[in-house]
Amino acid sequence: MTNEALLAEIDDVVIDLAASAVERYRHEIGDLIAQTVAVGIRGDVAPLRAGGGERPAIRPDQRTLVGGLVGLAIYTVSQLLR
Repeated sequence: MTNEALLAEIDDVVIDLAASAVERYRHEIGDLIAQTVAVGIRGDVAPLRAGGGERPAIRPDQRTLVGGLVGLAIYTVSQLLR
């Protein structure tokens, strides 16, 4: 088996696993996105502390999180439709 054939077979397996995961957990994924959007709209994301103490809080931007999730969803669908 050549490297290209092996890579193609691995791609097929990964695509099948991703499709199965998305199909199986689509409601949970949708709920996660909806909750993330709701938190972003309310603006009540609690700051994360790295190691405690008086270090500055790391505040993830909600738009970045939602954008990343949407981008991941778009990429996954585009790969499934290839």
